[in-house]
Amino acid sequence: MSYADGCTMSAKKDGLVNMGGFIGMNDQGLYERCCEMPILLEGYITYGGLSGRDLEALSIGLQKVVDDDYLSYRIGQVRYLGTGLVNNYIPIINPPGGHAVYCGCKGLPPPYPTVSIPRASYRRGTIYRGRCAVNRNRSSGLCKEGGRAVLGLGLHTEKMIEWLGIEVKDVIGRTKEAIEIIRRLLKGEVVDYHGKELDWTTQRYPRFRPYRDRIPIYACGFGEKYLSMTGEVGDGSLPMITPPESAGYMVEAIKKGADKSGRDVRDIDIAGCAWFSVSESMTSARDTIKKIIAYFGPYLEEEALNSVGLSPGDFDKIKGLVLSGKYSEAESLVADDMLRLAVVGGPQRRLFQGLKESLSPVSPKSP
Repeated sequence: MSYADGCTMSAKKDGLVNMGGFIGMNDQGLYERCCEMPILLEGYITYGGLSGRDLEALSIGLQKVVDDDYLSYRIGQVRYLGTGLVNNYIPIINPPGGHAVYCGCKGLPPPYPTVSIPRASYRRGTIYRGRCAVNRNRSSGLCKEGGRAVLGLGLHTEKMIEWLGIEVKDVIGRTKEAIEIIRRLLKGEVVDYHGKELDWTTQRYPRFRPYRDRIPIYACGFGEKYLSMTGEVGDGSLPMITPPESAGYMVEAIKKGADKSGRDVRDIDIAGCAWFSVSESMTSARDTIKKIIAYFGPYLEEEALNSVGLSPGDFDKIKGLVLSGKYSEAESLVADDMLRLAVVGGPQRRLFQGLKESLSPVSPKSP
């Protein structure tokens, strides 16, 4: 403790076991405040949080974790992810170390003062997730969501996958396998699965009773084939409705997947994501959405862009400036026709005139 005021140890990472760890500090007052938190989450600190089985496994794991070959693989894996983020202008805390990659959120481009990258903590070959209604606090999670786990499974564009230092392979196949595994887990099954993309062992399963027999899974699709897959295997689909005029194309692609599996597309909850910039000041609304369009516009689907007379080539200069970190210059090149990628205007009801027809196949509520 001569170099720091505190430390944490994760037995999952440093002990290669299912649970456990500790936090240490050299401040008695801080220690006493920390002792209050476990009462809410785990129980009194005198209870002990590990079973005899876990303690025995930990005694072995602490010996195996110092194997040079294992450490080389693990630290190299984290370094690979960190390098991929840095190469795409995402600031991180250096060196990455052997546990995780920590992003310096304040250095990210506006308007993102803080950002969460949950996928960055998962290595290739595991299941990728968006947000899930399952967490440690049993008072929330599935119970609070009424038994609905919105996983938002999807990997978006290949470029966005590469941002995380992840090898781009069969992303559609990987997502389909992930949905199959998660659907079985949420039924309460202990799953043994070995597919082309994913491996899942019987040692990994939820330690809770499923709230209901079938919990819907929404899949996020990007591109016609991916959207079709969401209609084939998802209970719901989460397309990017940017611009709103592309909704018809998105729904038609989802319908193809539904037809393939013998389903009615009307039984699939299509909960699209659209960009809105609403302000009393039209100038403020336009300036705000320009940041989003400059950053993400170059990666939108060609078919979606075509629905408002745009093409990927229109964003080439903007993309180059963003990759160079020249965000203000990139925003200045966002032309008026590019603003059609979003709904921009004041809070008056007329803002939404005509929008209902474009989005009629899409659910107006969250999943």
